[in-house]
Amino acid sequence: MKPQYIGLLLLTACHSAQEPTIHLPTAAIYAADSVERSLGPGLRQATAIAYYRLGDSLLEKGYCDTAIKACQIAEKLNFQPRAELMYKLCAGYAGKTQYTDDPDYDLRRASAHYAELAIQMGYSHPENFRNDRRFAELKEHGYFIQSYTEALSGTGKAASPEKTLWESFVNEFSAVRLPLTIGQGWISSHPIEHQVAYVHEPFVPEMRTTKFTRGSEYLYYYVGMVKKAPEYTALLYAGKSLELMRDADDTRATFFFLVTYDGSGRIIDKMMVAGHRDLTDPVRALSLQPDMSFAVKSSRNIYARDPGQVGYENNPVVRSEPAGEANYRIAASGKFEKLQPALALR
Repeated sequence: MKPQYIGLLLLTACHSAQEPTIHLPTAAIYAADSVERSLGPGLRQATAIAYYRLGDSLLEKGYCDTAIKACQIAEKLNFQPRAELMYKLCAGYAGKTQYTDDPDYDLRRASAHYAELAIQMGYSHPENFRNDRRFAELKEHGYFIQSYTEALSGTGKAASPEKTLWESFVNEFSAVRLPLTIGQGWISSHPIEHQVAYVHEPFVPEMRTTKFTRGSEYLYYYVGMVKKAPEYTALLYAGKSLELMRDADDTRATFFFLVTYDGSGRIIDKMMVAGHRDLTDPVRALSLQPDMSFAVKSSRNIYARDPGQVGYENNPVVRSEPAGEANYRIAASGKFEKLQPALALR
């Protein structure tokens, strides 16, 4: 069913039998001036509600352009509660970015603008901006998260912009299932694609190093939440070397950090636990247990020819040699405690 016919049915259905029906040509359904001219006494509020419901229905069906038009008419007719309408407009513009091959800055800015308005007007479920899948693409660019954070902080619903930013960072990590082993096979079969937004740079120290370089050598990605405890939050994030990647599927230089943070987002402890940043480095593999003990095994790749003479391109790995193992535990404080071999076996 085309959007205009959905609209006609909904507009008719939203009036009671006692109310007169609005008669509009199909082409005029989304023309605010035509709608206003057709309204008689007592129809303004009912029509505003009808257009809000129409916009909501169109959003669910993926008709983002017409959903925005319907919500804009509801806005002009003074639909209440206003905050709910701002949320729908925000979702409409966010949805358009999903159906656009190259979403432009104006779409992202419009969605962030309506998110700010919704929160400032008292939208009752601000967590939806973090959880709704329609905002996933926007969050990767950071501007949306920054606008959301500043707006929420201004309402008094958040302790501080820093705290709200920290909560938005943690929310991007899905819980991982333990035990977990991350080796080269796991890395190859688990694409890492959810890129850390630059607004979350305060929580990824490596991003600060590359922030002021001419061209960023690495990209960083949310991976998973290991544990959320009163004393600490343990997260896994990954990095990729742009210089060493031959294509988007190349996992040779993908590496993982296990990091613990306090309740304000300050780092308690941090360690590279899997992969390698440079082809000359040992390759690490992580084995993480439910009791928060973990082992990091290192190995060195042996190439068919000496990389110092011929480099790494077209130089296959013929075998790997063990290069050591270390065992740790995340203590109640969030610090990494090194375990003696006898303890590690328990």
